[in-house]
Amino acid sequence: MTRIAAPLALLMIATGCPQTPTPTPDGSLDDGFESRLSITTACSDTSFHAWSDDGGTALSVASYQFLDRSAAVDDTHYAETLEIGVDEVTVWVDLGTDVYFNFCTDALTQLEITDSYTAVSGTVELEVDWPTDGTDIDPTGSFTLTDVVFEDDTGHQVTLDSFGDDALQITRYWGG
Repeated sequence: MTRIAAPLALLMIATGCPQTPTPTPDGSLDDGFESRLSITTACSDTSFHAWSDDGGTALSVASYQFLDRSAAVDDTHYAETLEIGVDEVTVWVDLGTDVYFNFCTDALTQLEITDSYTAVSGTVELEVDWPTDGTDIDPTGSFTLTDVVFEDDTGHQVTLDSFGDDALQITRYWGG
């Protein structure tokens, strides 16, 4: 063991130890957070959500009355590209414990949110496809975020290059 450890120690002294990246402040959102968002859903009024398996990070996109606007157009496919800060769309990320719990439900619970980030710029593309067979089946939808900058109340910013999900069943009616 010492035959291996001595040359390794000498190499580390000569070249220096590798530098570790500077961590983000405790409890803050980090670059690449979207890779942890593995569960998605969509709700009627219309909001799209994605959250991590552990429930500690949740992203939400809301463009209220999107389904109403899409239903007013006599077509089975409807899409909008919205600019954050200009158009009627709100995008945010909550951090905490089980921050996804109130998605698509009327049974609201007090959440333990430790930090919240609001999108200050970027674009959101929303799409909906209505059933063509005349049934009252819920539509499917998708969302795509591009070049979105999130900021918390301390000014800490995180940029999300691109994230989205498609073919989400949009739950139009639910109970709580």
